[in-house]
Amino acid sequence: MLILIWLGFDQKEKFIEYYFYFYPVKKILWTILFLLTLKVCVSQSVILKPHYGFTWPHRSSITHLVQTHAGGISLNYEKQVSGEKFWHRDYGFPSAGISGYYTQLGNREVLGYGLGAIGYLKFYPYRFSKGQFYLKTGAGYGYISEKWNPETNHKNIIISSHSNLLIQLESGVEF
Repeated sequence: MLILIWLGFDQKEKFIEYYFYFYPVKKILWTILFLLTLKVCVSQSVILKPHYGFTWPHRSSITHLVQTHAGGISLNYEKQVSGEKFWHRDYGFPSAGISGYYTQLGNREVLGYGLGAIGYLKFYPYRFSKGQFYLKTGAGYGYISEKWNPETNHKNIIISSHSNLLIQLESGVEF
């Protein structure tokens, strides 16, 4: 408020417009910094991952639906298996975990956003001195906020239900 008084009340609209224009950018930068420092490398992990990609219009009749790239975030909790069961050693002591997802699908008004929860197993088929290659597979429940409706959302011709099956296949390298 002192800044508004110092600038004068005739310039307060400019200040408020400037502040709220750059506020989301600051918020995104702080979130990215937080995400880069969150992973804890122990037998139990809490991992916060950003996701960025696209919704693939696999037919020419649905190209009008995708307007921007898709982005999201996932929160994962995983734990290394103990080795008590015979299959733990056979599969290279995988990690088991659960994930919570949020994603926007590239057109908020028509396609909406997605939420989901997945149970997964993370296998390590190849380990090397400074890291490991992993394969992650899981399935769970997905919820999409906007579905086709002949009166209110007739453009959304690809999503017919709020409830969906969420399948995850992921590979990567951890250092």
